[in-house]
Amino acid sequence: MLKWTANSRLHTINSGVLAMNEDDQDFLREMAKSLDATLYELNAREEELLDVLGDERAEDLQSYYDRRLDPEEAEQFREMLDYDDRQMISVWNRLLRVKEQRLLVGRLLMRNIIIETVSGIKAASSDRPT
Repeated sequence: MLKWTANSRLHTINSGVLAMNEDDQDFLREMAKSLDATLYELNAREEELLDVLGDERAEDLQSYYDRRLDPEEAEQFREMLDYDDRQMISVWNRLLRVKEQRLLVGRLLMRNIIIETVSGIKAASSDRPT
């Protein structure tokens, strides 16, 4: 059974499975809201930049970003990047990171819900007379 650690607010429940305390859950819920807001802003910025770049340039930039260009082509393309191109790449990088963080927060919250549900079922079944 895991015990308290200096960097953890997790506590053990009777089954030995870790569950989050209410403060941790609140923190994750607020983090999820913040990440959702950031995703909304980044998606809006992406749409703005796509309008500025145009379809053809955006497709070329996406190929460069996805590393589908030959090394020589990629080097030539990199030399031609302008401010808007670099902004778009930055937005895509941030979107990727924020989506990964949001996915992790969602998983942690869902895992906690499952742990609490299972623990509640176990506690209820152990309280039943046999």
